[in-house]
Amino acid sequence: YKAFIKEKIDSRDLLRNDLCAPDEPRFKAWRARQEKRCMLEFGVHALSMIQAPLMFELSEGCSVGCPFCGVALGRELVCDSCRAALPRCDTQIRGAYYGVVSAPLWYTGPVRKALMDLKFRRRMVGLDLFGRLMGECAKQWYDGAFDAVTWVPVSAKRLRKRGFDQSRLLAASLCVDWHTMPQETLRKVVDNPPQSSLLGTERRRANVLGVYRPVRPETIRGKRFLLIDDLMTSGATLAECVRVLREAGAADVVCLTLAITPRE
Repeated sequence: YKAFIKEKIDSRDLLRNDLCAPDEPRFKAWRARQEKRCMLEFGVHALSMIQAPLMFELSEGCSVGCPFCGVALGRELVCDSCRAALPRCDTQIRGAYYGVVSAPLWYTGPVRKALMDLKFRRRMVGLDLFGRLMGECAKQWYDGAFDAVTWVPVSAKRLRKRGFDQSRLLAASLCVDWHTMPQETLRKVVDNPPQSSLLGTERRRANVLGVYRPVRPETIRGKRFLLIDDLMTSGATLAECVRVLREAGAADVVCLTLAITPRE
């Protein structure tokens, strides 16, 4: 039995490391990026997959086109037309509870569709671009203002149902270019109703009150955090996470989302 298992492992390693590793430079760069993302998301389990990057990518939709219009791409992460038309968010939102929030994009039109595709249709095609845009935004507004990156987690029930945590994926994609890893600081202990199902800031604040707990407070104390989420609407979720982190001893928390819902 041990010899049988060893033969299978050797065959897997041969496929993963040699036969599935073309020498084309662009593919090699893409493969290295996907491997790092797989390790961030799956940990050591990624090592048991014959071709982890391709399995991760093909199971959720290939990254062979623009995440907004689907037009085939070469070296770029977004086509020229969509790049010019993206609803750029060139401002920061400030609030008494969450402090300051920045985002590269407004939550309208193609951005809304791309984010909905990510969350509810498991279409991961835009993750590289989203991470790049958020990284540029963080450099613009928060350069030198944080020590570590963390994210707003989903509940265990939602994670089982959806199969992934979109904010964690965004944080991991952001960290790839920085050659670091996001730090888990929060756990959602209550599977509350989705914020999108509630109207009014007060109802949304009440809905998230007490649903998060700090993870290993000793690793939080004294650090400045960049808190990642996919979308900001009322700011209630971010405000609650900021409160929990500060009560756990965080020196400061600044917030970054992929998109912000425009104010009416």
